[in-house]
Amino acid sequence: MQATLLQGSSQGVLNLICTDSRKQIIPNTTLFFALKTTKNDGHNYLENLYQRGVRHFVINKKNINLPEDCTLFYVENSLTALQLLAQKYRSEFDIPVVGITGSNGKTIVKEWAATLLQNSSICKSPKSYNSQLGVPYSVLLLEPIHQLAIFEAGISMKGEMLKLYEIIKPTIGVVTSIGSAHDEGFENIIEKWAEKIILFSSCKYVIAPAEAWLGDTNQSYQLRLWSFNMENNPYFFLTKIAVKTYSIFYETTTLTFEIPFDDHISIHNTITALCLALSVVEHESEEAKQEIILQIKQLQSLELRLQIEDGINNCTIINDTYSNDLDALRLALDVLKNQTQHSKHSLILSEIDTGHKEEYSKMLALSNLINTVILNKIHLIGKGFMQYKSMFDARVQLYETSLDFINSSAIAQFDNESILIKGARKFQLETISNILIKKSHGTYLEVNLDALLHNYSVYKNRIAPTTKIMVMVKAISYGMGVYEVAMALEQQLDYLAVAYIDEAIDLRLRNITTPILVLNADEEHCYTFTKHDLDIEIYDLQQLKKIVERCDFLKLAYPKVQLKIETGMHRLGLEQEALPGIIAIVVEKKIKVTAILSHLAASSNNEHRVFTQHQIDIFLNSCQTIESKIGYKVLKHILNTGGITNFASAQFDMVRLGIGLYGSDSNIEIKNELRPVARLITYILQIKNVAADQTVGYNRVGKIEKPTRIATVAMGYADGLPRSLSNGKGVMYLHGKACKIIGNVCMDMTMIDITEVDNAVTGDEVELFGKWQHVESVAAHAGTISYEILSGISARVKRVYIKET
Repeated sequence: MQATLLQGSSQGVLNLICTDSRKQIIPNTTLFFALKTTKNDGHNYLENLYQRGVRHFVINKKNINLPEDCTLFYVENSLTALQLLAQKYRSEFDIPVVGITGSNGKTIVKEWAATLLQNSSICKSPKSYNSQLGVPYSVLLLEPIHQLAIFEAGISMKGEMLKLYEIIKPTIGVVTSIGSAHDEGFENIIEKWAEKIILFSSCKYVIAPAEAWLGDTNQSYQLRLWSFNMENNPYFFLTKIAVKTYSIFYETTTLTFEIPFDDHISIHNTITALCLALSVVEHESEEAKQEIILQIKQLQSLELRLQIEDGINNCTIINDTYSNDLDALRLALDVLKNQTQHSKHSLILSEIDTGHKEEYSKMLALSNLINTVILNKIHLIGKGFMQYKSMFDARVQLYETSLDFINSSAIAQFDNESILIKGARKFQLETISNILIKKSHGTYLEVNLDALLHNYSVYKNRIAPTTKIMVMVKAISYGMGVYEVAMALEQQLDYLAVAYIDEAIDLRLRNITTPILVLNADEEHCYTFTKHDLDIEIYDLQQLKKIVERCDFLKLAYPKVQLKIETGMHRLGLEQEALPGIIAIVVEKKIKVTAILSHLAASSNNEHRVFTQHQIDIFLNSCQTIESKIGYKVLKHILNTGGITNFASAQFDMVRLGIGLYGSDSNIEIKNELRPVARLITYILQIKNVAADQTVGYNRVGKIEKPTRIATVAMGYADGLPRSLSNGKGVMYLHGKACKIIGNVCMDMTMIDITEVDNAVTGDEVELFGKWQHVESVAAHAGTISYEILSGISARVKRVYIKET
């Protein structure tokens, strides 16, 4: 693809690529690629980037007007140009490059293999950057100091892997597993497999578990399968010697090692990572292989998701000890920067992964990065920082250990700020996070912000490109948290809707600038409506009159209004006979009408399609009447989540997305595309063996008919667990197995039958809904709807926000 220089100079040194205007950047060395997607358009943020100092842009629109000191490269497709740039850059490196694909485990295998090969300088995909955009970004991180590269490659449809192959050009291939992930993009598993193995076209050898390998008729590489079964003719043959002790035999080598895990998935991923590491060092000394074996004991379960939690002294804690290299730090700093609820941002960072040979250059790059970030305080932990103290500015405080930091006065000084905790696990930063995170009882709601964005995209892809989306964040976003949901989606959506004024004020005070509709408005808050630039819903003639009277008395500007029409819901709405009076006031007072809306009573029920269409017809007639009288066009919206799918022709200018955003939809086709956003989790307080003929709980309704093992968990109806789930009507999940609720749900705790669950111990995690059970299933057992379950989660239940990428 040819790039055309529209203005500026093609000369200069640029060493950072950016595709997201929200990311942490070093402006004078950044090249911004303006990508146009179904969600957004990077061209909309060029002016903002210019104000932040960026001067070099790749665009696919010729009518861009930026000052003359900018360099503009025009290409037909910005993403394709980025991929081709990465492809050309990859060709300049003659080092072993690993390409990992599979349905699950790619990131774990990548990280564990890097741990086993810790004496090498390794470039690897940040987190799970394995997409059409993530792969070129990862490859462009290569530097001359790197001795090995490990990149993930993920696909969701036919035709994608060839592009990733051309960028990665791996010399070593790895398959982790083959499952059902992204099956919807392929006709069958054979088609998906044929797509995946395109990645291995230039490989010298490919490593895979024998049960995951489905064959390759055009195999031009050595296949290195691993298995516990000799009948699979494995290259790596494994045997289990003791509880956690194994041996691996290949070629003429036999090695014995211990795996620090006992679950099947972790053992599987450990062995795959080990086979990869041994293949990388196959021509090196026996000492190199023994070093890998020793490192297996150091493997730890990785928290693959950054967590955002409430902290002490009104702080927000961003806890990310997943990996600690420069690229992972940049990603975490991006999240920190977007915590706009606090004006102050601080960083707690342990020594960064450098390897040995490039320590100075990496430390220099680290200092350049954090010295240019707007941070209030910077705390660096590790002896390795001490000799490079002169590289950092005056904001930096140095500590040899986490304990030194804890014993200092630093923690007492944190107040009303966002704090990023980032570091390698060996520095025990969890001791710091445990102090800084606000304490609450053990039940918590885990909210997956990536799943939220995914669900938003599912609906965005089903409406016209010009149709706007209003996201409902009332009732603290159906229990998920108003600000956190609004912040996660702010770059995507067009409007927010809240029930009451206090929710809107909270968003504005936390620097959310998206237009907001307040659904329940009265004259008492007229000053606040205009001060915070809020739309208000008008559903009654007397309501509007009172608001006008109050504004006139106080000499205030009138707030912007959205007129709600009664079309058959018979809850709130303007009756037809009220419209002349409403229109007269709006015209006389020159009140700005931003939208007209109504609410469908049964958009998800096909039995009432005729009635729903009747509502839509009334709505349209009302809109025509109002617009003809006020003399201008306004936004029109009537569709809720159910209507988006079932009445696509009534999208008009905007749709309102509610429960679907959080993972529920009555339409089976769409529901299968959605991801659960929330997990409600608690833990075991105590385990007891209860004899037959005994009872459990209040009023002795939990009758035991045979010897039973009972676990008491830290969740009750005060947390939002419906009491209607008592005595076997509801289940909770322990180690992936359903456990019936025994006896009555108590205020603060509940008892479950764990007789069929092996190895359960006090402190084990127990789930009500999320991974193992959909919230709709819980609602069905409780005789209610998912809305009530989600919005009924108590305020005392801590919300923990996670990001996977």
